[in-house]
Amino acid sequence: MIAITGLILNTYTPAQTALNTRPFNIGDAGTHSTLLADLKAKNVKSFNHFTNTYPEAILRKIHEEKDGTHINATLNGNSLKVQYDVKGKFQNAVLTYPSDALNEKIADQVMQSFPGFTVFGTVIDVTVRDKSALLVMIENRKSWKRVRITDDGMDVYEEYVKSIQ
Repeated sequence: MIAITGLILNTYTPAQTALNTRPFNIGDAGTHSTLLADLKAKNVKSFNHFTNTYPEAILRKIHEEKDGTHINATLNGNSLKVQYDVKGKFQNAVLTYPSDALNEKIADQVMQSFPGFTVFGTVIDVTVRDKSALLVMIENRKSWKRVRITDDGMDVYEEYVKSIQ
Protein backbone atom coordinates (compact mmCIF):
# COMPACT_ATOMS: atom_id res chain seq x y z
CA MET A 1 0.00 0.00 0.00
CA ILE A 2 2.88 2.36 0.74
CA ALA A 3 4.29 1.81 -2.75
CA ILE A 4 0.95 2.56 -4.39
CA THR A 5 0.46 5.61 -2.18
CA GLY A 6 3.86 7.02 -3.07
CA LEU A 7 3.43 6.49 -6.79
CA ILE A 8 0.12 8.28 -7.09
CA LEU A 9 0.62 11.31 -4.88
CA ASN A 10 0.63 13.53 -7.95
CA THR A 11 -2.41 12.01 -9.66
CA TYR A 12 -6.13 12.61 -9.39
CA THR A 13 -9.33 11.03 -10.69
CA PRO A 14 -12.86 11.05 -9.29
CA ALA A 15 -13.76 8.08 -7.11
CA GLN A 16 -15.83 5.21 -8.48
CA THR A 17 -19.41 5.26 -7.24
CA ALA A 18 -21.36 2.46 -8.96
CA LEU A 19 -20.55 -0.70 -7.01
CA ASN A 20 -22.10 -4.07 -6.32
CA THR A 21 -24.33 -4.15 -3.28
CA ARG A 22 -24.48 -6.76 -0.55
CA PRO A 23 -27.50 -7.29 1.68
CA PHE A 24 -27.05 -5.81 5.15
CA ASN A 25 -26.54 -8.50 7.76
CA ILE A 26 -28.21 -7.63 11.10
CA GLY A 27 -25.14 -9.06 12.87
CA ASP A 28 -23.07 -6.27 11.28
CA ALA A 29 -25.02 -3.61 13.18
CA GLY A 30 -23.75 -4.50 16.67
CA THR A 31 -20.06 -4.71 15.75
CA HIS A 32 -20.33 -1.65 13.51
CA SER A 33 -22.01 0.42 16.23
CA THR A 34 -19.44 -0.59 18.83
CA LEU A 35 -16.54 0.23 16.50
CA LEU A 36 -18.10 3.57 15.54
CA ALA A 37 -18.41 4.50 19.20
CA ASP A 38 -14.76 3.48 19.76
CA LEU A 39 -13.62 5.56 16.79
CA LYS A 40 -15.57 8.59 18.02
CA ALA A 41 -14.12 8.23 21.52
CA LYS A 42 -10.56 8.00 20.14
CA ASN A 43 -10.74 10.84 17.64
CA VAL A 44 -13.79 12.89 16.69
CA LYS A 45 -12.04 14.33 13.61
CA SER A 46 -11.45 10.91 12.03
CA PHE A 47 -14.95 9.78 13.10
CA ASN A 48 -16.55 12.79 11.38
CA HIS A 49 -14.52 12.33 8.20
CA PHE A 50 -15.20 8.59 8.01
CA THR A 51 -18.96 8.82 8.65
CA ASN A 52 -19.38 11.76 6.22
CA THR A 53 -17.21 10.29 3.45
CA TYR A 54 -18.31 6.66 3.75
CA PRO A 55 -21.82 6.76 5.27
CA GLU A 56 -22.70 3.28 3.96
CA ALA A 57 -19.47 1.61 5.10
CA ILE A 58 -19.64 -1.15 7.71
CA LEU A 59 -16.69 -1.11 10.11
CA ARG A 60 -14.90 -4.44 10.60
CA LYS A 61 -11.74 -3.52 12.54
CA ILE A 62 -9.90 -0.51 13.86
CA HIS A 63 -6.15 -0.73 14.50
CA GLU A 64 -4.25 1.90 16.45
CA GLU A 65 -0.65 2.11 15.21
CA LYS A 66 2.24 4.50 15.85
CA ASP A 67 1.43 6.36 12.63
CA GLY A 68 -2.30 6.68 13.33
CA THR A 69 -5.57 4.81 12.94
CA HIS A 70 -6.10 2.07 10.35
CA ILE A 71 -9.69 1.13 9.55
CA ASN A 72 -10.89 -2.00 7.76
CA ALA A 73 -14.46 -1.81 6.51
CA THR A 74 -16.76 -2.99 3.76
CA LEU A 75 -18.55 -0.67 1.40
CA ASN A 76 -21.39 -2.34 -0.48
CA GLY A 77 -19.67 -5.69 0.07
CA ASN A 78 -16.27 -4.47 -1.12
CA SER A 79 -13.04 -4.09 0.87
CA LEU A 80 -12.27 -0.58 2.15
CA LYS A 81 -9.12 0.36 4.07
CA VAL A 82 -8.77 3.89 5.42
CA GLN A 83 -5.89 5.47 7.31
CA TYR A 84 -5.79 8.60 9.50
CA ASP A 85 -2.74 10.17 11.12
CA VAL A 86 -2.41 10.46 14.91
CA LYS A 87 -4.28 13.79 14.84
CA GLY A 88 -7.22 12.28 12.93
CA LYS A 89 -6.35 13.78 9.53
CA PHE A 90 -7.28 11.62 6.53
CA GLN A 91 -4.21 10.08 4.89
CA ASN A 92 -5.42 7.52 2.35
CA ALA A 93 -8.11 5.04 1.38
CA VAL A 94 -8.02 1.91 -0.75
CA LEU A 95 -11.28 0.47 -2.09
CA THR A 96 -11.06 -2.88 -3.88
CA TYR A 97 -13.92 -4.30 -5.93
CA PRO A 98 -14.52 -6.77 -8.78
CA SER A 99 -13.91 -5.55 -12.33
CA ASP A 100 -17.52 -6.24 -13.32
CA ALA A 101 -18.51 -3.35 -11.02
CA LEU A 102 -16.27 -0.91 -12.91
CA ASN A 103 -18.16 1.97 -14.50
CA GLU A 104 -18.99 0.98 -18.11
CA LYS A 105 -17.66 4.23 -19.57
CA ILE A 106 -14.32 3.73 -17.84
CA ALA A 107 -14.14 0.08 -18.95
CA ASP A 108 -14.93 1.10 -22.55
CA GLN A 109 -12.28 3.83 -22.42
CA VAL A 110 -9.67 1.32 -21.22
CA MET A 111 -10.56 -1.24 -23.90
CA GLN A 112 -10.47 1.44 -26.63
CA SER A 113 -7.03 2.53 -25.45
CA PHE A 114 -5.80 -1.08 -25.39
CA PRO A 115 -7.40 -2.91 -28.35
CA GLY A 116 -7.51 -6.69 -27.92
CA PHE A 117 -7.46 -6.46 -24.11
CA THR A 118 -10.37 -7.11 -21.76
CA VAL A 119 -10.90 -5.93 -18.20
CA PHE A 120 -10.62 -8.68 -15.56
CA GLY A 121 -9.84 -9.31 -11.89
CA THR A 122 -10.17 -6.53 -9.37
CA VAL A 123 -10.14 -2.75 -9.49
CA ILE A 124 -8.25 -0.77 -6.87
CA ASP A 125 -9.46 2.77 -6.19
CA VAL A 126 -6.71 4.59 -4.27
CA THR A 127 -7.24 8.00 -2.68
CA VAL A 128 -4.36 9.89 -1.07
CA ARG A 129 -5.54 13.07 0.60
CA ASP A 130 -7.37 14.84 -2.26
CA LYS A 131 -5.96 12.84 -5.19
CA SER A 132 -7.16 9.51 -6.58
CA ALA A 133 -6.30 6.86 -9.12
CA LEU A 134 -8.00 3.73 -10.41
CA LEU A 135 -5.84 0.67 -11.03
CA VAL A 136 -7.59 -1.59 -13.55
CA MET A 137 -6.41 -5.05 -14.64
CA ILE A 138 -6.57 -5.93 -18.36
CA GLU A 139 -5.44 -9.02 -20.27
CA ASN A 140 -5.15 -10.66 -23.64
CA ARG A 141 -3.85 -14.15 -24.52
CA LYS A 142 -0.19 -13.16 -24.17
CA SER A 143 -0.01 -10.64 -21.33
CA TRP A 144 -1.77 -8.73 -18.60
CA LYS A 145 -1.40 -5.13 -17.52
CA ARG A 146 -2.46 -2.97 -14.62
CA VAL A 147 -3.55 0.39 -16.01
CA ARG A 148 -3.52 3.53 -13.86
CA ILE A 149 -6.28 6.06 -14.62
CA THR A 150 -6.07 9.61 -13.29
CA ASP A 151 -7.26 13.04 -14.34
CA ASP A 152 -3.92 13.34 -16.13
CA GLY A 153 -4.76 10.34 -18.32
CA MET A 154 -4.07 6.64 -18.48
CA ASP A 155 -0.76 4.79 -18.33
CA VAL A 156 0.53 1.26 -17.84
CA TYR A 157 1.43 0.81 -14.18
CA GLU A 158 2.53 -2.86 -14.42
CA GLU A 159 2.92 -5.28 -17.29
CA TYR A 160 3.65 -9.02 -17.41
CA VAL A 161 4.04 -11.53 -20.22
CA LYS A 162 2.17 -14.77 -19.56
CA SER A 163 4.31 -17.90 -19.69
CA ILE A 164 3.63 -20.06 -22.71
CA GLN A 165 2.99 -23.72 -21.88
